[in-house]
Amino acid sequence: MKRRFIFLLLLALFLFGFSHPRPTTLNNVVAGEDDLQSLRTSLALFSEELLPYDDANPIISPLGLYINLSMMAETVSDDIKQDIFAFLGLESINDLRELNRAVITAYTDNSLAKEFKLKNFLFRDTGVKNDNLYNEELIGEMKSNYSLEDVIINLLQEGPAKISKTIKDTTNDFLIVPEEEIANFLHQYSVNVLMNIIYFNDEWSDKFTKSEVKDIDFAGQSGQNKKVKGLVGQRVGLYYKDENSVIGTLSFNKGCKIYFILPDEDKTVGDVIASGVIKDIAEYKLEFQTGDIDYKIPKFDITYQYDMTDILKEKGLEPVFSPQLDSPFYLGEIFQYEALYQSSRITLDEAGVKAATATMSFGCGAKSAPPRIPVTVHLERPFIYLIATPQNIILFSGIINNL
Repeated sequence: MKRRFIFLLLLALFLFGFSHPRPTTLNNVVAGEDDLQSLRTSLALFSEELLPYDDANPIISPLGLYINLSMMAETVSDDIKQDIFAFLGLESINDLRELNRAVITAYTDNSLAKEFKLKNFLFRDTGVKNDNLYNEELIGEMKSNYSLEDVIINLLQEGPAKISKTIKDTTNDFLIVPEEEIANFLHQYSVNVLMNIIYFNDEWSDKFTKSEVKDIDFAGQSGQNKKVKGLVGQRVGLYYKDENSVIGTLSFNKGCKIYFILPDEDKTVGDVIASGVIKDIAEYKLEFQTGDIDYKIPKFDITYQYDMTDILKEKGLEPVFSPQLDSPFYLGEIFQYEALYQSSRITLDEAGVKAATATMSFGCGAKSAPPRIPVTVHLERPFIYLIATPQNIILFSGIINNL
């Protein structure tokens, strides 16, 4: 019986190029090397520890989660800040602000891809503002540090439609999050929604032709074989082989790469993730070679919704989702975050890849180069992939169990 096919997607934005492993600038924006190293490691660990890889086709955005937690840290009490700092691998709010400014400043145009957007939003409630219960000075600082767009509306009545439309518009109609999905997290005591949106769209540098779109066999999680449309052809790329998997890459037009990680026949995706290969890729620990790679890549279009609240509590962030009396953001009696939620979509076809994730946290108050060698990467059984810039920060991660 063929083993199941799990497809782990890791869309990665890398802060460091292979030829420059330790710079301290990001598009001329200075950031401390220790902080950048911490960011690379944190995003890799998010992918290894937070992906529910037994789900059908999970996707997460590690970078979206990182930025959203950074903004949340601004709004919680000092002791809870420390829990977030520990989770993100940083020591102070100044380190967090400096690093986020560097990332956001560098990744706010289309230099990384045909289309690339990284945007942050704060949705606030009109009634709460009229009651002067927001710390406007702090919000002003957040606007500056996170390029934050401040939107003041009736959260309960107008929030679902406004947030849904913001996601749709920011991703050029690619990611659609229904109003009902957002409304599930809002109620009469809602105080704020912090939202990060990341959108990526680029084409293959060596395009696939229509004649290279063929039927391929796909062995899904259930073990059943299925014929699906896929990309079949040879491309030059980087590759790496160890006792657990083979890794191959393809390039996009503006320098980003996608890493396909195919577990060996006797290994599962869980085995490969547990080996730490994602962290090794992010930290430049693998010695890639150049090869002519014979590819079979399934086409797909996947959407995924992930309430990350419970898994984040398990990882030490339960205080973030507990009532607090001394929030510097909300000046009422009690404030807490009730949920952190991601909604994602990714497509891969002969043209290239599109991917987007909206990360939302919901707050409430008043309630609680060697010679080329032929390499075969036939993605017809469980495999993992990464999309990366010529540099090193994980943007999206996910898994496909069935097509």
